[in-house]
Amino acid sequence: MVSKTILPACLLLFSSFIGLQTDACNLSDLVLENGAYAAQEGDSTVGVGEMVSACCNNGFVRMGPEAVWCLTTGQFNEDRPTCEDIDECRDGWLLADVSDDDESSFYSTDYAPVVEDHPLLDKLNQVTCQGRTLLPLPAELCHSTNADCLNIKGSYTCSCRRYYIGNGTHCEEDNIPCEPASAPANGFIRVDRGRSVDFGCNRGYILIGDDRQTCLRGQWEHDNNATARCIDITIRCPQPVAPLHGRIETFGGIRANDHISVVCNDDYDLIGNGIRQCRYNGQWSGRAPRCKPKKTLGDVATDIKRNIIDPFTSYTNSSIMRQASSRSANVPSLGLDIVLAYDRSSSLDVTDFQLVVNFTKQLLSNFGVSYDEGGTRVAALTFSSTAEMAFNYSAGVETEEQVFARLDALTENIGGATGLKEGLSMVATEIYPTMRERAKHVLFIFTDGQHNTADPFLVANDLKEKGLDIFAVGVGRQINQTALQQIASYPPTSHFFYIESFQDLQTLTGLVNSSEIDYKPCGEAGNVLVAGDNYQANEKAWPWLSVIHRNSSTGWKMACSGTLLCQQWVLTTSSCFANIPDAEVIDEKLVTIDLEDSQFIPEEIKVTVTMGEYNRSLGEGCEQTIKVDRIVLHGQFDYDNIHDYDIALLHLSEPVELNSCARTICLPSETDSPHEPIVVGWGTASGLPQNARDVPLQFPMPLADQDECRVDHARDLLDDRIDLTDRMLCAGDGLGTDIRCHGDSGSPLMYQRSGDDKWALLGISTKGELCSRRSRHGIFTRIEPGFKGWINDVTDDCFNNHIPTATILNA
Repeated sequence: MVSKTILPACLLLFSSFIGLQTDACNLSDLVLENGAYAAQEGDSTVGVGEMVSACCNNGFVRMGPEAVWCLTTGQFNEDRPTCEDIDECRDGWLLADVSDDDESSFYSTDYAPVVEDHPLLDKLNQVTCQGRTLLPLPAELCHSTNADCLNIKGSYTCSCRRYYIGNGTHCEEDNIPCEPASAPANGFIRVDRGRSVDFGCNRGYILIGDDRQTCLRGQWEHDNNATARCIDITIRCPQPVAPLHGRIETFGGIRANDHISVVCNDDYDLIGNGIRQCRYNGQWSGRAPRCKPKKTLGDVATDIKRNIIDPFTSYTNSSIMRQASSRSANVPSLGLDIVLAYDRSSSLDVTDFQLVVNFTKQLLSNFGVSYDEGGTRVAALTFSSTAEMAFNYSAGVETEEQVFARLDALTENIGGATGLKEGLSMVATEIYPTMRERAKHVLFIFTDGQHNTADPFLVANDLKEKGLDIFAVGVGRQINQTALQQIASYPPTSHFFYIESFQDLQTLTGLVNSSEIDYKPCGEAGNVLVAGDNYQANEKAWPWLSVIHRNSSTGWKMACSGTLLCQQWVLTTSSCFANIPDAEVIDEKLVTIDLEDSQFIPEEIKVTVTMGEYNRSLGEGCEQTIKVDRIVLHGQFDYDNIHDYDIALLHLSEPVELNSCARTICLPSETDSPHEPIVVGWGTASGLPQNARDVPLQFPMPLADQDECRVDHARDLLDDRIDLTDRMLCAGDGLGTDIRCHGDSGSPLMYQRSGDDKWALLGISTKGELCSRRSRHGIFTRIEPGFKGWINDVTDDCFNNHIPTATILNA
């Protein structure tokens, strides 16, 4: 409510001299984040000399004055209160919002001892906006002593410690027993403590992974077979050979788990994996490295077009390419938040700096600038010995013209060192908090030197973990390429660009503007490299991957995955459509289902294909959803043996628009030797497509021996329907990790061809219901030899020219 306390006479007299007197102040001028100003209902103003008291929400404490005063100028006094978050976990004490009549709290002020020496004691005994009184309480009254608590904005959260169960408020000792532990293959249980066991390996084997298992909440903490492995110490990988124009820099041996590293000579770039590990199957990890001549300016321009301009236009509604797309223009975008970080150290003169600005202006023109929802926003800073904000996401830089004018004003050379850490720290503390949560976050760094202040790598890693895509552009021979590659996002081959001179940068500006990417060639993947044990696929890494949806009584549901072969043909499995009625049997190789014949096909049988899908829970701007007008099953598919002849083709009612989000995969060649196949999909270990993950995962899937696979599946009596034929492939790590469960029915099994580095389709995963079983290999439909001829017959060889076709085999 509004207090009628009158402003002191001396203050009234002073205020009459500093401005025009008025009778009242507008309450709309008062805004208190995480709190409120108390006014009588219906009031829009208060009179001169009256005060308005302030309160804070639960979990916040008021700092500063208790109220503000209305001055004769018609403005409230400038000394305003703030509501600061209470760190409920600080110093081992919790600050709790309590009320005598609050039955929802298990503690009350009746028996809560006040902590007399609490650092905020003089600020407490406040009444919050919700009518609670702030008091400092001993921690044990607010949560279990066997819990760990973490402060969050406006509150705190607690969780029970290891070996305890409960909700954090109450934690009890975990006494739920586990099933008897099982030793890893070729190993034994060395020590059994009841709630934990230690493993050992038989003679001739070495233990890799966790050597201890702990029983938690009635479940063993890890899957023994996935984390504790007994590996044959006699395993050896082939002797590595240095690539042409390169050398093996470090050699750790050829036994399992040993590493080697490869580097290229000057004027050559490394293609493939520079660090390789000897795996437990006797094969080197990754792809054999090659050394290629360094890129020309034309190559760099094409890379910028392919890795920056084309992919990022789908995130913003303000890009020219997005507006020109007939299909994706109507899909809402998440938005694009760009940060430009310029080196303005003493080594850079005004002329060279203007060339950098011109290059970035050309780059930004592809995305446009708009503060509309889903548009592009731009922030910029400069760094030398210190960092200086040029402009953040704010009023005055809401159009392309305004942004360009502010960039052109950054011509004065401030001199000093090259403080990359200072620039990155400003991004982390001042710009990142203002970014839109769901927008794509991109940071461009432009420098002509090497950092010579504090280490920037920790700050860069923190930004990358927060989701920023960092690109580094180094100009001149003085740059530290290794450092910039480490700062840039992974992989550096697509996030770090080296230009020898600023004159070359001027030339590059024109090349980027004129370069065009032909998206018709097959097998051109995006950024497929993932770091460490991170199996989450990158956005736009696998542009031929599609989601197939079927209509149902409860709406559209994901049915399986598919792979784009041509602009109007998607490959998947017959088992995905085995229960659709009204199929026309043409011959023993072909069964067609015409979905356009609405007289016979009910609405719930309708099928669509979505290209450009990544996070299934979001609309990200890349998606193209197209109706399926015809399904072609293999005529010899038998649901009683769900793996054999499990292949189908879907004909789309209109062609897919090929771009960085949607491309075709190559079919395999008889002469190929597939190495390090990868499976990718949204699948789930439950085997139910409707429970698929939001984003796709990718996993290496080494090919397995067919006889070994037969023996493996024979161990599971439930697999009595499986009769492995030459039309199937077995793949998996053979270690019982159920890795195939991370794909789903129709997920592509792919490999990179050695001759041209393009990706080809080796197989497609069959029906995924076996994911819950303990067999150690996945089963895939083999494309070549097997069904490549069938695919060409059905699609009228559309694969060879990648043009739309409506021809369906009728005989």
